Amino acid sequence: MSPKPVLSGHFPPPEATASVAVLLERVLDDRGEVADGASDRLRAIRRERERARGQVLERMQGLVDALGTSVLRDQSFTVRGGRLVLPVQASRKGEVKGILHDSSSSGATAFIEPMEVVELNNRLTSLDAEEREEIHRILVEVSGRVSSASEDLEAAFEFLEALDVDLACARFGLLPVLSDDGRLRFESARHPLLDPSLNALRAEAWGEAPRTPVVPLDLELSLDGVRTLVVSGPNAGGKSVALKTVGLLCAMHQAGIPIPAGEGTRLPVFPLIHAMVGDAQSILDSLSTFSARMVDLRDALASLKEPFLFILDELGSGTDPAEGAALGEAILLDLHARRGLTLCSTHYEGLKARALVTEGMGNAGMEFAEADLRPTFRLKMGEVGASRALAIAERSGLPARILGSARSLLPEGERHLREVLEALEAESAALRAARDELGRRTAAVETERRRQKEALSAIEADKRAFLESLPARLKEAEARFLDDLKAEINRQTVRRVAARAVPKVVEAAAVTAGL
Repeated sequence: MSPKPVLSGHFPPPEATASVAVLLERVLDDRGEVADGASDRLRAIRRERERARGQVLERMQGLVDALGTSVLRDQSFTVRGGRLVLPVQASRKGEVKGILHDSSSSGATAFIEPMEVVELNNRLTSLDAEEREEIHRILVEVSGRVSSASEDLEAAFEFLEALDVDLACARFGLLPVLSDDGRLRFESARHPLLDPSLNALRAEAWGEAPRTPVVPLDLELSLDGVRTLVVSGPNAGGKSVALKTVGLLCAMHQAGIPIPAGEGTRLPVFPLIHAMVGDAQSILDSLSTFSARMVDLRDALASLKEPFLFILDELGSGTDPAEGAALGEAILLDLHARRGLTLCSTHYEGLKARALVTEGMGNAGMEFAEADLRPTFRLKMGEVGASRALAIAERSGLPARILGSARSLLPEGERHLREVLEALEAESAALRAARDELGRRTAAVETERRRQKEALSAIEADKRAFLESLPARLKEAEARFLDDLKAEINRQTVRRVAARAVPKVVEAAAVTAGL
């Protein structure tokens, strides 16, 4: 089958590599070993070698049967130094004439090559040497042919490598709609390393076991709406994965790589995508995690291009909590004042509160199942996520005395702020529930309205049809009435004529009868 035109223009000329491919297919078998058909001489050597080997095996088996276990250690033969030998009991080795090749570590077994098979073994060894020499000659010849076509083969390999990369990229899924208004929207997005649809690819590349379905990410930001999003929630609740998913899929999109996301996904093109995720400490540069992040942030702010996508994981962490929270809030406000989209994750209550009161900022919380104290890994836009450190510690089995002490040691102001945020979260949940209920009722009312409208339309249609058919019905009724009237008039006329004619008929009949 010839390649598609779009591919053939990039693939090296087939005649450049075809002869090498034919040669390799003839010389090598499926396991990469030199095949019997590589040369007539090799085929002849191997056939002769098989015959010689069969003769040796037959002779050795005859000796084993003849000597038995009274002389031999085992009722079989083995190999030592490439020669077939018998495992003879050391005390009986004088009874077997031959060449001693080896002894067991205990000295109880002597490995003897019987004189009867020495010449056969010599012949077998000679054929083995001839086979190796012929294989060496064949490989030298093939290597020369391959070397002469090395440039074409390298070009073919590079083309196939690039094609393999393109095909692998195509398996990621969707090419999102390009957004020209600065709106970023993910529908059912998944990180490539977690996407179950790529289980086969990961198993092929890394031997990974299949992953269970993951919770998809739904997220929306806009330069004209919420452009700064503060993501909060429990430890190991999925905050960092959500941020990494956004950054990675945006970078893939700008590289022209399809992304694992659903229909409705819209992504802009950013002149700058900057992410600060994970530990960036450097021993060689004597930088702590916090110092390394500040250096990275300084360089990023100096080269900032708008509109940008800025991703900050655990903003303000790694130092004194009070100073870290203040610094994180200042960084967030500075980025928010510029034209770009910013995502950050945090455990600081102050940053969550800042997002509540600042126009263009929003909160998103990683959902936490209170019933079993476990994260659900679902991002809820518009919600504030609590860190749930004490709840998670309780689920992990930390002693109750430590948990009680930790709760009592919480600063009053922080407890109050947390209570306010929890109250806001509860109120938000109640409003969402009320909104959902209103939506359900509105949908039910709309359904009933449509049903009544359809019923009224059906009645109106029946009425119009009746009025339209009324003249024809009246005319039909009139015709039936006239037909019935004519029939009745005819019957009455017949009765009157019959009444006058009967006497005359009787009289005429009597005359005719001679009465």
